[in-house]
Amino acid sequence: MKTSQRCSSRARWQSRYALPFNSQLRTSTDSIRSIDTDESACKAGLGLLRLTMDQEFLKAGNPSKIASAYSSFLSPADIDKIKTEARKHSAAMYNLGITHYRFAINLKSPHWRQKISRLYYASYNASKAIRFDNDGNHSTDVKDHSKIGALPNNFPNKATYENTLSTLRDDRNSCDYDHLAKATDLINTTSDYSRLVTSFLRDAHDYLTLRGVQLDASKN
Repeated sequence: MKTSQRCSSRARWQSRYALPFNSQLRTSTDSIRSIDTDESACKAGLGLLRLTMDQEFLKAGNPSKIASAYSSFLSPADIDKIKTEARKHSAAMYNLGITHYRFAINLKSPHWRQKISRLYYASYNASKAIRFDNDGNHSTDVKDHSKIGALPNNFPNKATYENTLSTLRDDRNSCDYDHLAKATDLINTTSDYSRLVTSFLRDAHDYLTLRGVQLDASKN
């Protein structure tokens, strides 16, 4: 991405996400089954284009695998419909992260547990958006949290985020589950994590936008 494009993208990010975010986003708590064979992917693909509800789209399986497995039978326009719908899900996952982020940055120091927790979920949902857009995999299983730093190889500062997001997860676990934990027990400070998550969300915004996911207010 050119410098001028990056600056423009960052400006849009700042102007959009610095304001109160009132949108209510729906999330699915259903278990998402995986597509293990081309045959099952093709069968799921037959129904995928008729599904209009967000939850139903995800239940059909991995959209990337479905589009690939059924590419010989679906028209280019139909394949584009699958990809367009998938990008909408990527955007919704990212925006869910933004709701957590906006809540977190307004919390004062006495609420350090909640601040770390919401910052973590801001990052986790952005990570889900990136990973889903990259390979079509989506999971609501608790094990998916271990993949928060499993970003694509071409994601900027991948190695740094892989380590720091994992550390944020460790501190979030302490904040949410350890009744004896104190703010001084955290590996990093709330200010450190605020800067980390702000940077990560901006990089995620740029990455997803470059891949065709519409995140800017004028496009949603």
